[in-house]
Amino acid sequence: MLKDDTLNEIVLHPPKSQDDLARIRGLSAGWRTNDIGGRLMAALDAAKALPPEELPDREPRRPGLTKDGVLVSDLLKLLLKIRAKETGVAAKLIARSDDLEALAAGVRKNLGILAGWRFEQFGKDALDLVEGRLAFAIENGKLKMSRVVAEKEREDA
Repeated sequence: MLKDDTLNEIVLHPPKSQDDLARIRGLSAGWRTNDIGGRLMAALDAAKALPPEELPDREPRRPGLTKDGVLVSDLLKLLLKIRAKETGVAAKLIARSDDLEALAAGVRKNLGILAGWRFEQFGKDALDLVEGRLAFAIENGKLKMSRVVAEKEREDA
């Protein structure tokens, strides 16, 4: 059995000969001469790329982040740390970084943080943050979050 990191190394830097196996991180020098190394090389030599119709469907790419989007993503990560601490739930269970980046880039559909308990614990405030209804401030040396009243709401009041 090989570790995922070792398989990844083989894929990224395919060995040309059995001697090359000794240079792959995660494989010992013995692979250069042993039977298992020979069988691995035979399998690699016999491997063929799958035709496109047999490849699994890929998820559509999400939009990339602008420089400002990266900053928004960083603010979302800060909010996530705060919510994780408050709820006692690990941040990585609440939200994935690619969901935070997608939200920062303007995506609002098919994000795990915008449904169910994740929305209640984090997503609602995350949306408020990216849409300007939640702000961070420092008060007496402590980080504080506050709701922002929109100008139209102030005029109506």
